[in-house]
Amino acid sequence: MTVFGTSYFPSVEYLKEFCATENVIIDAGEHYPKQTFRNRCSILNGNGQLDLSIPVIRPNGNKSSIGTVKVSPEINWKRDHWRTISAGYSSAPYFEHYEKEIKDLVFQETDLLIDFNRNCLAYIQQTLDLPVRYGVSQNYIEEFDKDFRSFHFEKSDKPYHQVHFGQTDFVPNLSILDALFCIGPMARTLIVNSSPHFQI
Repeated sequence: MTVFGTSYFPSVEYLKEFCATENVIIDAGEHYPKQTFRNRCSILNGNGQLDLSIPVIRPNGNKSSIGTVKVSPEINWKRDHWRTISAGYSSAPYFEHYEKEIKDLVFQETDLLIDFNRNCLAYIQQTLDLPVRYGVSQNYIEEFDKDFRSFHFEKSDKPYHQVHFGQTDFVPNLSILDALFCIGPMARTLIVNSSPHFQI
């Protein structure tokens, strides 16, 4: 069994490990850790790398499990996220191709964070035809073969063309949204044709 935390529009590295592993379980029983990929993704804009964070409500404070954490009902953050995504990628080659679906996902009316993220993952899975099969555990997982819950997903070893403001250096470890808008269907090759880096 390999355990992952849920992720908001996950990074290429997260998806590489996710797709390369069998018997994957997303742990909804772990206590919610702040400032992680569970409610955060990284994109590019005119100022460089930028983190987008979903504001959440923890019903039991620090002891709230992931499965109980709620997405803030305020619409302002969704508006701000979409404006930032749109401003950053409107000139990307595939932005118009995926624009409507990504916007709908950002504005989805979903109560729980884990469901919000699962809808995002399902779209990425379908769009890029990824071999994603996983289960969700409502109880904290104590026995496992590999544990990616606290893993730091490192930079991608396979650069691609990023279209942003004349930059010359590849910016790694971004959300799959960056690759999707920049190289479209070819984003799949960053995920399924690469070997995982994780070592036990």
